[in-house]
Amino acid sequence: LFLMLKLQPTKEAAKNRPPTAFTFIIDTSGSMDEEIADGGKTKREAVIESLQGLIRQAGLLTQNDRIAIVQFHDKASTLIGLTPATEVQQLENAISQLRNYSGGTRMGLGLNQALKLLSGKDMASRRALLFTDGETSDEDDCRELIQEFSKNNIPITALGFGNEYNDELLTSFSDTTGGVPYHVVPHQVAGT
Repeated sequence: LFLMLKLQPTKEAAKNRPPTAFTFIIDTSGSMDEEIADGGKTKREAVIESLQGLIRQAGLLTQNDRIAIVQFHDKASTLIGLTPATEVQQLENAISQLRNYSGGTRMGLGLNQALKLLSGKDMASRRALLFTDGETSDEDDCRELIQEFSKNNIPITALGFGNEYNDELLTSFSDTTGGVPYHVVPHQVAGT
């Protein structure tokens, strides 16, 4: 016996989404300074512009939404903890700091920072967005951490920049946690 059930919220209910905590996990390794397309912007600049566009988008996020920004290379740090999305100037200051880092790629360190920020928070919705262009030297740690994200019901949306990243790893992040993988394609980078 099969039954199809379709539930549609009222327009008022659809407008009222639960507050969301977003943690942006940004790869700040040296390879992020490579151009994403011939003669175009670097991967790092594409990430920075996308983040700035998101927080400036009027009406998209509310004062009840929270944003945190974590960077990783050989080390990881939280540039800004969970902050109301309407604190645009504070968030832009944190985003501009993404230009100050360079080094190798230890993605697990960034994932661990994000997990600490998001787990245990009583927000109805928690999301992690990972921006990276490469392989990582701590893949086993990453695979263990994505299990923790899954247990804590925190989806990871993985955005791969350029042509040389570990597609299988990023897809497993999204598949395991219920997120979505995206590929940022050269020559097609526009807007946010």
